Amino acid sequence: MAVGIKPGVKRTKLTQAQLRAAGYLGSGMTYKATAREVGVNASTLHRWRQLPMFRAAVDEAADKYLREAYNNAMGKIIEQLENPDPWLLVQTARIVIEQYSRVCGRDNEQQLTIVMGDQVVKPGMPEVDTVDG
Repeated sequence: MAVGIKPGVKRTKLTQAQLRAAGYLGSGMTYKATAREVGVNASTLHRWRQLPMFRAAVDEAADKYLREAYNNAMGKIIEQLENPDPWLLVQTARIVIEQYSRVCGRDNEQQLTIVMGDQVVKPGMPEVDTVDG
């Protein structure tokens, strides 16, 4: 039996099935796969999608999923700061600086610069400059 909200019935909170479906959809799972996992028809998911509470739950799940993916990716990038390869180290530092600048809302004139040995690293820099001594 499909778990769903009957037309014309108002709910004040989401069911467990709806919360699970919101989590799956928010993580990028297709409607078909989500319906199979939750045990409902895909048409039920489309009907749920009309509910503001369900849409908000999907959006929240997507935000959480993307935040976790971003944090995992940045963790992998930061691990590369220990890499002995100078080119990779500079490229990694550039990514970290660009992300920090983006998160902190810095504009181009307030961007960070890091000097590592004779390398200058700035966000958006196409090439690595050499510091004149």
